[in-house]
Amino acid sequence: AISGDSLWIVQSSNGKGWLLKNRGDLEEAIRTFEYALRIAKRNDFNDQIKYLLNGLALSYAERASFDKALQYQFESLRVREGVGDSTEICIALNNIGFVYSELEDYENALRYYSKSYQVKVRNNIRYDLERSLANIGGILIEMRNYEEAEQILRKALIICDSAACRNDILVELYQTFGVT
Repeated sequence: AISGDSLWIVQSSNGKGWLLKNRGDLEEAIRTFEYALRIAKRNDFNDQIKYLLNGLALSYAERASFDKALQYQFESLRVREGVGDSTEICIALNNIGFVYSELEDYENALRYYSKSYQVKVRNNIRYDLERSLANIGGILIEMRNYEEAEQILRKALIICDSAACRNDILVELYQTFGVT
């Protein structure tokens, strides 16, 4: 029963952390996520640990504390690699790319966005494949590599032609394509 109580505390604290983060109370969200993370680690709740690490990383990124955001994203990647779920690994790699993009470290952003895309291709993961290409294309634009960006974005549009993409992805692709 104690383990069940601990899991309930972790899950409810995770939910509370996301609510706080989404309403902009980042300091309280971070405290809530960190509290739950200590309990989750003590009880080896690996599923919860990766969600809490992600919540912490995104909260720190929104607060522009990118060093802490990267610390938590890399820890999340290690946990996800330990579990061996390729989809989860892609999420962590993509999130690391996002933080590097926010830091305007485009070489590392490109490296991690590309790794995420490559893991998806190797493991036949179709989820958000076109968004991965849009992320890569956006970074290539930042690096002023317009020709390669255009090729990548065309590849994303081909995916959208064969599998109906969500409207938000199409808007992002066309907007990024317009910049090239």
